[in-house]
Amino acid sequence: MSRLGVKPFAKLSPPFALLVCGFLLSRLWFWIQGLTFNDSCLYWFYQYLDVDLLENDLFASLWRLHAQPPLLNLLAGIGLKMTLP
Repeated sequence: MSRLGVKPFAKLSPPFALLVCGFLLSRLWFWIQGLTFNDSCLYWFYQYLDVDLLENDLFASLWRLHAQPPLLNLLAGIGLKMTLP
């Protein structure tokens, strides 16, 4: 119980719980099928930062080169960091 005496997941609505379960099941299915992050376009689309910067210095690169689409590069960098080499 939290400090206010309310259970943390007491107000979890059924549609939200269904959405979370669907997302988790889809990730499990992708993992079982062997699907991974497709990074082939990162090397030739000019909207993305250099792949080496996305993998090794993501946040500093986003801060210094903010003229590029930052959320797109953030998602690409997170995708690169989450996949195994």
